Formats: sequence, structure tokens, C-alpha cells
Amino acid sequence: MGSIRLVQMIVFAVALAFAGAASARALDLGPRTCTGGAVSAQQALALDPMALDCGSGRFDGNQPFVRTHVAVKSSQFPNGAPLVWQTNPAIYDSILLRFIYADGSRRLVKVDRQTAARNWTAGNKFAVAVPPAAAPLVEIDAVTERPRASATMRNATLTDRASAAREHYVRSLAYVLLCGLLIVPLVYDLLFYRVLRARFMLWHVAMAASMFAFVLSSSGLVFVPFPDLPLATRWHLSTVSLTITLAAAVLFAVGLLEKRVVPRWLSRYALLATGALLAIKLIGLLGGERIKLAIASWYFVALLAISSAAFLLVVVGLARRSRAAVFLAIAFAGMLLTMLLNVMVRIGAVTTRFSLDDMLYAGLVIMALGTSAGVADRFLVLRGERDRARSRASMLGKLALTDGLTGLLNRRAFDRLARLFGEQALLLGDIDRFKQINDDYGHQVGDEVLQQVAQLLGTGMDDRPGARVFRLGGEEFAIVAPFENAADLEDRAERLRRSVEAEAFPTVPVGLPTITISFGGVLGHGQSMREAMTAADRALYRAKRGGRNRSEFAETELLLAEMPPV
Repeated sequence: MGSIRLVQMIVFAVALAFAGAASARALDLGPRTCTGGAVSAQQALALDPMALDCGSGRFDGNQPFVRTHVAVKSSQFPNGAPLVWQTNPAIYDSILLRFIYADGSRRLVKVDRQTAARNWTAGNKFAVAVPPAAAPLVEIDAVTERPRASATMRNATLTDRASAAREHYVRSLAYVLLCGLLIVPLVYDLLFYRVLRARFMLWHVAMAASMFAFVLSSSGLVFVPFPDLPLATRWHLSTVSLTITLAAAVLFAVGLLEKRVVPRWLSRYALLATGALLAIKLIGLLGGERIKLAIASWYFVALLAISSAAFLLVVVGLARRSRAAVFLAIAFAGMLLTMLLNVMVRIGAVTTRFSLDDMLYAGLVIMALGTSAGVADRFLVLRGERDRARSRASMLGKLALTDGLTGLLNRRAFDRLARLFGEQALLLGDIDRFKQINDDYGHQVGDEVLQQVAQLLGTGMDDRPGARVFRLGGEEFAIVAPFENAADLEDRAERLRRSVEAEAFPTVPVGLPTITISFGGVLGHGQSMREAMTAADRALYRAKRGGRNRSEFAETELLLAEMPPV
């Protein structure tokens, strides 16, 4: 319960931090921005603002230089407050910013790749200070050289420096808490894996680890330990880790669901979608610039395919009443909704007033918690099944070594004993004239006699630690137990013999003759069981020949003389 409350507190703190960050004052420039392409920065800046594209597909061009133009109203900010321009770093070669003021004055600011690393702000953004001027800011032009992602142009914002600093602090706290939350599944997955080595736990470890790497890189926290990390490296780390997260999540779902739940075609489709996503991402990393642009749409299609695979796994699992599917439905809900909104935004079907990045982080939190709960539940189920299987195996093993009539150990168990060790001794017992009892009174009476004799022998050895009583077959019994010396062995054999002779046997017919038993015994001196059996059997034969209802023992000196030298 304590760990659950801790997770709840962390989730609440993360949600509160994001809510506080979302309330920071910022002017979203993306919806007001128009774009145009050119082959040089000078040509881009010379474009007529009235000729720029302001349509829904304005960010999808592939010109080497892309100019964005936006008219701003800085009246929403405190008079004279220092302003900062922020956007998503993604990957670019350079950005040339031109700030235009109401009095006609202009300021140019050049932004290289490492500016984004040095001036990162939590929330997958970097900040550029707006040069101060006497007149209010009215327009912003940005010329981006070779932008690799439209987010650099689409996600630009303008805010005052105080609000930006507050948002940076709050979001940094939220991301630190989120990273801490993602470490928890890694720890207990590894602990669970030591007990139950299930493959889906390894996929969950891969998912949680790559999710941690994604939050660390996409939030910008990676620049704290690595301030000189190239911008392209951070971008690739974000995209690769998110790709691995999605792939591992689907493979985890396939492994978590019971085998009877996932049809073969769906399992193959999930594996195919996962492999296609990873392959396309790998080609994008290793290929040239043209290849990267060409496969961008294919990567989007692969994302749709893997999302549909996750959706189908949940739907099929719920339809087949899978317990694990309930946890997967909760875990994948946030990410599937985020993917759906991304698609709708991409095709221009909807517009959002909230950050899809924040929704993505929320989806990751839900997925981490939901899948972790699924792992814990599946772990308990599998451990229970394993324990029951072990119990059944143990029970079957005991049955295989137990005599069905008397409940004593059987001949198979006795044959496993290869040698008498230490102070062990062997007693062989044989019920006297048992064939006559079967012939005169029937096998049912004979079975009752065997059961009662077995109970007497077992009870008679209860006080001897390590004693084992066997039924070797028919009316023959064996006892292997430790004895201090020959006198101790002879005394116990006589006590057992007298208890059988004195037993009234109340469940058998009246007129049954007195039941007696004869014993032959041998003290162990490290000899093999075969040698001990030979000696004990000879002693038993002497007891039978001497009149029955008596105990005889192998002569120790003779036995030792017959043993081969070691």
C-alpha cells in the first residue's frame, strides 16, 4: 500500500506541474504563421508577406530555406517586459530571426544548432531573447535553413521572460518526477524476473528504459548532464527511443496476453508492424537526406500500423475475456488517443489548444502505470499456476513412491536406496502364514490385515527420527532407520513383533488366528543395499525356519568378513 500511495503522489505531482506549466502566459504563433520557400536566406527574407502561404499545408514544403512570417500583438504582455521567442528545436542547420517593431526598426538574430542546446527550456523548446526596442514588437520573420521537422516552424511561441522562467522551473520539476516514476518499473521488473523468468518482463524493461530515454531527451533534461550534446543527437535519441517504446509495448502486449487469446494472424501482424517500424527508423538513421525525406510518410504509415496492432490486441483480448487485456486497455488508452489526435491534426481535421507533447507525456505515464499493474497481476497469476503445477508434480511424485493399499513407501522408493549409511540398519518383516489367511478368509480380509500391520509398523517407528517404512510387495515389509547398536536394533524389532502379536485386529472376522510377523535385521556398516538385503533376508529365513514369530539378525563379524575390500 505504501508503494501505491507513493506512485499516486508522484502522478498527482506530475499532473499538477504540467497544469501549472500550461497556465503560463504564451502567445501561440503557429496558427497565425504564413510560410514561403526559397533557395537562399536573402531570397526568403525578400518574399512579399502577402504572397506567403497561410493554408493548412503551409508547413509541408521541402525548400532548403523556409520563411515564416507572423504579425504579433505584444499588448498582452506587461509594458516593457523582456520577451523571448521559443520553438521546438528538432533538427535544422540555422535559423535567422528578424524582429520588426512598430517604429520600423529591425533586429536580426542568428541561431545555430548549439544555440538550441545552450538555451533549452523544459518542454521540448529552446528560447531566444527578443532584442529590446523603444517601440512595441509587431512582426517576426524566421528563416529556417534545411528544417527536418515542421515542429520548428509550427510550434513557435512568444512569451515574457518571467513566465518562461517559471514554466521552465515547473516543467523541469515535472519531468524529473516523471523520470523517477519510470525508474520504478525497471526496478521491480528486474526483481520479478529473478523469480519468474517470463519474456514479457524483458519487453517491459525495454519499454520502460526507452520511455525513460525519450522523456530525458525530448524534455531537454539530457542537456543538464551533457550540455555539449549535438542537437541532432538529441533529436535522434528522442525519435529512436520513442520508436523502441512503441515497438516494445506491442511485443509486451503479445507476451502478456494468454496464448489462447491472441490468434496467430494477429500475433504475426503485430510482429510485422513492429519490424516495419524499426526497419524504417533504421533506414532513416543510416540513409541520406533524400532517403530521410522519402520515408517520412512511410514512418507515419508504420506508426498507424503499430497503433492498429495495439488496438486490435486490446479489442480481441477483451472480447475473449482476457484478464490481462483489461490492464492493456487502460495502459494503451492515452497513447492511442494521442496517436489519433496527431493523425487528425496532421490531416487538418481538428485543431488543438493544448500541447500534443504534454498529451504524449500523459499517455506515457498512463502506459507505464497500466503495464506495470498488468505485469504485477500476470506475475501473481503465473506464480500461482507454477506453484500449483509444482504441488501437483510433488503429489504425483509421492503417489508414484507410495503403496496404494497401505500408504507406506513402495518398492520403487526402496530401490532408490543404494547404501546404508552411518548408523542405519535394515529390518525385513514378513507376516507369518499370510497365504493361508488369503486362502481361508479371502483377499479382502488379507488386505485388511496388511493395512493394520502397516499401521502398527509405522506407528511403532514414529519416535525414531529418519525412519522409513516400506511395503516391498505381498506381505513383506522393510524398515530403514538409525540405531545406536545391535541391542537397540534387537529391542526395536522385538517391540514391533510383540505389538503385531498382541493386536486384536477388530475389523477382521472372528476366528482368525493370531497374526504374527517375523523379522530379519542387519546393522549398516556402509555396505550396499544389495549386500544388506542379502544378509537381512538370510536372517529372516532363519527366523521362519526357527518357528516364525521371532527376530533374527545377521552376524556382524561374518558380514564384515564377506564384504569385499575397499
